[in-house]
Amino acid sequence: MHEKISNRASKLIKSLQQKKYRDLHGLFVVEGVKSVGEAFAAKADTAEVVYTGSDDLPYPLPGNAVTATEREMAAMSSLKTPNRILAVCRKAKGTDASDAEVLNAPHPAFALDGISDPGNLGTIIRICDWFGMPHLICDSRCVDVYNPKTVQASMGSIFRVAVHYTDLAAWLKKLPAERPVFSADMNGDPIGEADFGDRPVVILGSEAHGISEGIASLSGKTVSIPRIGGGESLNVAVSAAIFAAAVRKV
Repeated sequence: MHEKISNRASKLIKSLQQKKYRDLHGLFVVEGVKSVGEAFAAKADTAEVVYTGSDDLPYPLPGNAVTATEREMAAMSSLKTPNRILAVCRKAKGTDASDAEVLNAPHPAFALDGISDPGNLGTIIRICDWFGMPHLICDSRCVDVYNPKTVQASMGSIFRVAVHYTDLAAWLKKLPAERPVFSADMNGDPIGEADFGDRPVVILGSEAHGISEGIASLSGKTVSIPRIGGGESLNVAVSAAIFAAAVRKV
């Protein structure tokens, strides 16, 4: 039987709901049987694993696992309905967005301009994982990738997609000429008419303001998802899925 969680560890885990403490300690929390299993499968560096004593988990627990009561788990959790296991993971060091392996990656990529909703960012990460787009570029105004809602929405894909924060305008200017850049906008040309090539970069803008003028000016073409029926607009994550399918030609 594993040891019980300490008050100190419980307080630390609770504090990681705030970005300043995630940055201070270099840690973030993953919650849920599936997401923690994805962390284990990816060999993520786990500082601690906390579970409620269930003996029917679908994977073995590491030696640093500790037990907690359901009440203690609820106090630490960011979820309205806490799960029975969570893992405290160390942040990935990652690769600089300007490194050659990112700029010259042989895959399509999204560049996000001011995405502020953590659930949308997590869903976009999950979409990138599904469509084999291992690098996601975010400007510095985007929500923190380790926000609990982002981690939850990614459903474990956060361990397979490298998320890079950078000066987006400067990064776009460094791209090789053979990587075309497209802006997603309601007033663009129909997506079905676009020739994306093999490894385009598609810029997606914020939910409220779209793509900023300075960033949009750095793209070669503006592309839209034509509206056939009603509705004012599409959620940015929904748009990401449609664009991912288009650039992957599926």
